[in-house]
Amino acid sequence: MRRLRIASAALAAVVAIASCTSSGSPDSHTTSPLASGTQLGSGSSSSAAGDSSALLIDAANLPITGLQLTSSHVDANSVSGTYSNADHSSVVVDTVALFATPAAAQAALPSIEGAAADQFDNAQVRNVSNGKVYRGSSGSAALTVAVFGEGRAVVTLAIRSTATDSVSDAAVDMVLASQDQLIKTNAH
Repeated sequence: MRRLRIASAALAAVVAIASCTSSGSPDSHTTSPLASGTQLGSGSSSSAAGDSSALLIDAANLPITGLQLTSSHVDANSVSGTYSNADHSSVVVDTVALFATPAAAQAALPSIEGAAADQFDNAQVRNVSNGKVYRGSSGSAALTVAVFGEGRAVVTLAIRSTATDSVSDAAVDMVLASQDQLIKTNAH
């Protein structure tokens, strides 16, 4: 049951990016506001046991200029952050779901990859280390969704931008490498 709840959180992140309103901002129910006093995306080691906030990538490591963390959700099993630029033409949703064991994370990975693939009519798919990157369009926007596993974590990174300003494979790979390092450093 716990594995199903965690996988559901990761699947929700995939759907959240596709459910952006016409203004480009996520629907208010997809993420919670940043809790007062919580600093996410610093990439520093977490001091509190079970605190997953250190797994969230810093906006400076995302390949789109002007992104800011606009909302987030943190609990013992997952962390997600929504980043957007001032006009909401670009939105990034980063979700890290933590499972009890690496085997449980690997077992959930195919379901999450399937949910990512379902966001596209004709996605271009490429393999990355322990995951996949899907690229295509959703409505009038360019959409890239990366899903990969590392240890007991499964990451879903969704990037939505204008159709004429899609993010390069090299930029996505740099973000994935940065996210992977955060997991290796902070997901014990």
